[in-house]
Amino acid sequence: MNRVEMVKGLAVGLCIFFISAPLFAEMGRVAEISNIQGSAWFRKSGTTEWKGAEKGMILLENDEIKTGENAKVEILLDTAGETGKLDLEANTQMRFDSMKKDSATADKTTLLNLALGKVMIKVEKLQGSSSFQVKTPTSICGVRGTLFEVTVEAQ
Repeated sequence: MNRVEMVKGLAVGLCIFFISAPLFAEMGRVAEISNIQGSAWFRKSGTTEWKGAEKGMILLENDEIKTGENAKVEILLDTAGETGKLDLEANTQMRFDSMKKDSATADKTTLLNLALGKVMIKVEKLQGSSSFQVKTPTSICGVRGTLFEVTVEAQ
């Protein structure tokens, strides 16, 4: 391989890198069901069918979960609950609207959409420009690290 071919190859490689880098600037995060008592169901993003939830199941951005009568579900956010822990009570329905991590800054964005029910949330102290919010049909709240409860009652 001569010098000109090597320079061309390097130039092409750098172009591909700089074009694709923004695509990976925000990485998805996961939520893991760590415990279930009673019945719970999940619905993957873009689908309409509810399926039975199981311990160890991974939920991603825009996935939904709901609990049945007398049920409880514990969910860990990120690896081993690094960002926080959710305790969903009976008759709760929630969607993970946003779960992103900026690979350049490590800032995390979490937005939960609680449609109905009760969830107890423990959020670890957030770093940098990270955010953690819970949206309900009538409000939105944000925290930087605390233990709190959000309830949405049927009208």
